[in-house]
Amino acid sequence: MHRTDAARLRPARILPLLACVLAASACRDCGDTAAEIAPQIYLDTCADPQREVQGKLIGGFRECSYDFGNRDISVKVAHDITVTNPSIVELIFDNIAIVEGDPAFKVELAPERIGPGLSGVITVSVRPRVEAPISAVLSILSDANNTEQTAESRSLVEVQLTANGVDNGVPDIKVTPL
Repeated sequence: MHRTDAARLRPARILPLLACVLAASACRDCGDTAAEIAPQIYLDTCADPQREVQGKLIGGFRECSYDFGNRDISVKVAHDITVTNPSIVELIFDNIAIVEGDPAFKVELAPERIGPGLSGVITVSVRPRVEAPISAVLSILSDANNTEQTAESRSLVEVQLTANGVDNGVPDIKVTPL
C-alpha cells in the first residue's frame, strides 16, 4: 500500500462515513434517521415548515416566494436567497434556473454544492423592462430528500418571484460649474 493510500484510509476519515452507510443500510422505514443522513434543503424565502438550528430560523422548502416590490424600469436590483443544508452530508444541485415567467429575472450566482451544516447563496436579479407587475419561477433541483421528490427521485423547490415595474421618469440633473 502506498503512503498516499494509507493517508486516505485514516480511521478519522472512514468512521463517520462508515457510520452513515451502516445506519442507512441497516434501517428500513427509518423516517427521521434517514432524513438526518441524507442531504436536506431549507431556504430563507420559504414559509413552511420553519426549521430552527441552534436557535436560528433557517426557513423551509414550501410556500416559497420573494417580492422585489416596486422597481424602476431598466434598473437592475439583486437579492440573495440563503440556502442551508443542516444535514451531515453534502447537498448537490442539479440545476438552479428561472424556468418560466418574465425574462427580466435572472440567476446571477448559484452554488454547485453546499457542505454539511453550511449555507450558500443564490443571487437572483430583476431589471423590469415594462411598467407593469411581472413574475417568474426560480427552480432549484437537488439531491435533498426532505422535500417532495420528482419522478427521478430529485428534490424540486420552486420560488415565486414578483416585482412591479414603475417608470419614475428621467431624473433631473443640474450641473453647476466650480
